[in-house]
Amino acid sequence: MRLIGSVTSPYVRFVRVTLAELDVEHEFTVTGPFNKMGPEDERRIAAANPLMKVPVLETDNERIIDSRVIVGWLLARHARPGGFGHGFPESLQRENLLTVLYGVLDAGILRFILEGSHPEIDMNAGYMARSLERVQSGLDWLDRSKHLGAGFGPPEALLVCGLEWMRKRKVYDWSVHRRLIETHQRYSERESLVSTRIPDTI
Repeated sequence: MRLIGSVTSPYVRFVRVTLAELDVEHEFTVTGPFNKMGPEDERRIAAANPLMKVPVLETDNERIIDSRVIVGWLLARHARPGGFGHGFPESLQRENLLTVLYGVLDAGILRFILEGSHPEIDMNAGYMARSLERVQSGLDWLDRSKHLGAGFGPPEALLVCGLEWMRKRKVYDWSVHRRLIETHQRYSERESLVSTRIPDTI
Protein backbone atom coordinates (compact mmCIF):
# COMPACT_ATOMS: atom_id res chain seq x y z
CA MET A 1 0.00 0.00 0.00
CA ARG A 2 1.37 3.40 -0.95
CA LEU A 3 0.24 6.88 0.00
CA ILE A 4 1.18 9.76 -2.31
CA GLY A 5 1.09 13.27 -0.90
CA SER A 6 2.84 16.24 0.62
CA VAL A 7 3.91 16.56 4.25
CA THR A 8 2.24 19.97 4.49
CA SER A 9 -1.29 19.08 3.32
CA PRO A 10 -3.82 18.79 6.18
CA TYR A 11 -5.75 16.25 4.11
CA VAL A 12 -2.69 14.07 3.54
CA ARG A 13 -1.92 14.34 7.24
CA PHE A 14 -5.48 13.24 8.06
CA VAL A 15 -4.91 10.07 6.05
CA ARG A 16 -1.49 9.55 7.67
CA VAL A 17 -3.03 9.89 11.14
CA THR A 18 -5.69 7.35 10.19
CA LEU A 19 -3.07 4.90 8.90
CA ALA A 20 -1.11 5.31 12.12
CA GLU A 21 -4.17 4.91 14.37
CA LEU A 22 -5.18 1.76 12.49
CA ASP A 23 -1.59 0.48 12.44
CA VAL A 24 -1.66 -0.11 8.68
CA GLU A 25 1.70 -0.69 7.04
CA HIS A 26 2.30 1.52 4.02
CA GLU A 27 4.88 3.38 1.98
CA PHE A 28 4.71 7.17 1.92
CA THR A 29 5.81 8.78 -1.35
CA VAL A 30 6.37 12.44 -0.53
CA THR A 31 5.66 15.16 -3.07
CA GLY A 32 6.34 18.86 -2.76
CA PRO A 33 3.57 21.19 -1.58
CA PHE A 34 1.34 22.71 -4.25
CA ASN A 35 3.27 25.96 -4.57
CA LYS A 36 6.70 24.25 -4.65
CA MET A 37 5.97 21.16 -6.71
CA GLY A 38 8.50 20.16 -9.32
CA PRO A 39 7.75 18.67 -12.78
CA GLU A 40 8.36 15.10 -11.60
CA ASP A 41 5.87 15.45 -8.76
CA GLU A 42 3.33 17.03 -11.10
CA ARG A 43 3.66 14.12 -13.53
CA ARG A 44 3.35 11.57 -10.74
CA ILE A 45 0.21 13.15 -9.31
CA ALA A 46 -1.40 13.70 -12.71
CA ALA A 47 -0.83 10.03 -13.55
CA ALA A 48 -2.36 8.92 -10.24
CA ASN A 49 -5.33 11.30 -10.02
CA PRO A 50 -7.18 12.97 -12.91
CA LEU A 51 -7.93 15.90 -10.60
CA MET A 52 -4.17 16.37 -10.03
CA LYS A 53 -4.58 16.46 -6.24
CA VAL A 54 -3.21 14.63 -3.25
CA PRO A 55 -3.63 12.42 -1.35
CA VAL A 56 -3.82 9.27 -3.43
CA LEU A 57 -3.78 5.80 -1.89
CA GLU A 58 -2.60 2.93 -4.08
CA THR A 59 -3.22 -0.68 -3.12
CA ASP A 60 -2.63 -3.92 -4.98
CA ASN A 61 -6.03 -3.61 -6.64
CA GLU A 62 -7.24 -0.05 -6.16
CA ARG A 63 -6.28 3.58 -6.61
CA ILE A 64 -8.30 5.73 -4.24
CA ILE A 65 -8.50 9.51 -4.52
CA ASP A 66 -9.79 12.10 -2.02
CA SER A 67 -8.88 11.96 1.66
CA ARG A 68 -12.44 11.47 2.86
CA VAL A 69 -12.94 8.47 0.60
CA ILE A 70 -9.53 7.06 1.56
CA VAL A 71 -10.26 7.35 5.27
CA GLY A 72 -13.66 5.69 4.83
CA TRP A 73 -12.07 2.87 2.84
CA LEU A 74 -9.42 2.32 5.53
CA LEU A 75 -11.93 2.36 8.36
CA ALA A 76 -14.18 -0.16 6.61
CA ARG A 77 -11.27 -2.61 6.33
CA HIS A 78 -9.05 -1.96 9.33
CA ALA A 79 -11.00 -0.34 12.19
CA ARG A 80 -11.12 -2.56 15.26
CA PRO A 81 -13.98 -2.73 17.78
CA GLY A 82 -13.53 0.04 20.31
CA GLY A 83 -10.69 1.54 18.32
CA PHE A 84 -10.22 4.61 16.16
CA GLY A 85 -13.11 5.22 13.77
CA HIS A 86 -14.92 1.96 14.47
CA GLY A 87 -18.54 2.39 13.38
CA PHE A 88 -17.97 5.91 12.07
CA PRO A 89 -20.16 7.79 11.45
CA GLU A 90 -21.95 6.91 14.65
CA SER A 91 -24.59 9.51 13.83
CA LEU A 92 -25.54 12.10 11.23
CA GLN A 93 -24.23 14.75 13.62
CA ARG A 94 -20.78 13.17 13.58
CA GLU A 95 -20.85 13.03 9.78
CA ASN A 96 -21.80 16.70 9.73
CA LEU A 97 -18.74 17.54 11.82
CA LEU A 98 -16.50 16.13 9.13
CA THR A 99 -18.41 17.96 6.39
CA VAL A 100 -18.05 21.31 8.15
CA LEU A 101 -14.35 20.69 8.80
CA TYR A 102 -13.80 20.00 5.10
CA GLY A 103 -15.67 23.18 4.19
CA VAL A 104 -13.59 25.26 6.61
CA LEU A 105 -10.34 23.81 5.30
CA ASP A 106 -11.33 24.14 1.64
CA ALA A 107 -12.05 27.83 2.21
CA GLY A 108 -8.84 28.32 4.15
CA ILE A 109 -6.70 26.56 1.54
CA LEU A 110 -8.26 28.67 -1.21
CA ARG A 111 -7.37 31.82 0.69
CA PHE A 112 -3.82 30.65 1.36
CA ILE A 113 -3.11 29.71 -2.25
CA LEU A 114 -4.62 32.82 -3.80
CA GLU A 115 -3.08 35.22 -1.32
CA GLY A 116 0.35 33.77 -2.07
CA SER A 117 -0.01 33.51 -5.84
CA HIS A 118 -2.22 36.51 -6.67
CA PRO A 119 -1.32 39.47 -4.41
CA GLU A 120 -3.51 41.73 -6.55
CA ILE A 121 -6.67 40.04 -5.25
CA ASP A 122 -8.56 41.84 -2.49
CA MET A 123 -8.91 39.12 0.15
CA ASN A 124 -11.71 41.02 1.89
CA ALA A 125 -14.05 41.50 -1.08
CA GLY A 126 -16.43 39.36 -3.12
CA TYR A 127 -15.95 35.60 -3.01
CA MET A 128 -12.81 35.91 -0.91
CA ALA A 129 -14.79 37.72 1.78
CA ARG A 130 -17.30 34.87 1.67
CA SER A 131 -14.49 32.33 2.06
CA LEU A 132 -13.42 34.03 5.30
CA GLU A 133 -17.03 34.06 6.48
CA ARG A 134 -17.17 30.31 5.85
CA VAL A 135 -14.09 29.74 7.99
CA GLN A 136 -15.49 31.87 10.81
CA SER A 137 -19.00 30.45 10.65
CA GLY A 138 -17.77 26.87 10.42
CA LEU A 139 -15.44 27.20 13.40
CA ASP A 140 -18.15 28.96 15.42
CA TRP A 141 -20.52 26.06 14.71
CA LEU A 142 -17.90 23.46 15.60
CA ASP A 143 -17.08 25.32 18.80
CA ARG A 144 -20.72 25.04 19.87
CA SER A 145 -21.20 21.41 18.86
CA LYS A 146 -21.74 18.95 21.69
CA HIS A 147 -20.85 16.11 19.31
CA LEU A 148 -17.18 17.09 18.95
CA GLY A 149 -14.38 16.13 21.31
CA ALA A 150 -15.84 13.51 23.64
CA GLY A 151 -13.66 10.83 22.04
CA PHE A 152 -10.95 10.65 19.41
CA GLY A 153 -12.27 9.74 15.97
CA PRO A 154 -12.03 11.07 12.40
CA PRO A 155 -13.57 14.51 13.15
CA GLU A 156 -11.18 15.12 16.04
CA ALA A 157 -8.21 13.96 13.96
CA LEU A 158 -9.09 16.30 11.10
CA LEU A 159 -9.79 19.13 13.56
CA VAL A 160 -6.27 18.95 15.00
CA CYS A 161 -4.72 18.66 11.53
CA GLY A 162 -6.77 21.61 10.30
CA LEU A 163 -6.23 23.89 13.27
CA GLU A 164 -2.49 23.34 13.22
CA TRP A 165 -2.34 23.93 9.46
CA MET A 166 -4.28 27.21 9.80
CA ARG A 167 -2.00 28.37 12.59
CA LYS A 168 1.20 27.48 10.75
CA ARG A 169 0.06 29.13 7.51
CA LYS A 170 -1.44 32.12 9.38
CA VAL A 171 -4.78 31.60 7.63
CA TYR A 172 -7.02 32.23 10.64
CA ASP A 173 -6.60 32.95 14.34
CA TRP A 174 -8.71 30.35 16.12
CA SER A 175 -7.68 31.40 19.64
CA VAL A 176 -11.17 32.81 20.29
CA HIS A 177 -12.73 29.34 20.07
CA ARG A 178 -12.41 28.05 23.62
CA ARG A 179 -13.81 24.56 23.12
CA LEU A 180 -11.78 23.97 19.97
CA ILE A 181 -8.66 24.94 21.92
CA GLU A 182 -9.62 22.46 24.65
CA THR A 183 -10.19 19.69 22.10
CA HIS A 184 -6.88 20.47 20.42
CA GLN A 185 -5.05 20.35 23.75
CA ARG A 186 -6.73 17.08 24.68
CA TYR A 187 -5.59 15.20 21.58
CA SER A 188 -2.69 17.02 19.92
CA GLU A 189 0.00 14.97 21.68
CA ARG A 190 -1.27 11.60 20.49
CA GLU A 191 1.54 9.70 18.80
CA SER A 192 -0.26 9.65 15.45
CA LEU A 193 -0.48 13.45 15.47
CA VAL A 194 2.99 14.09 16.84
CA SER A 195 4.62 11.82 14.25
CA THR A 196 2.79 13.50 11.34
CA ARG A 197 3.15 17.13 12.44
CA ILE A 198 4.43 19.57 9.81
CA PRO A 199 8.10 20.28 10.62
CA ASP A 200 8.96 23.81 11.72
CA THR A 201 11.43 24.07 8.84
CA ILE A 202 8.72 23.76 6.17
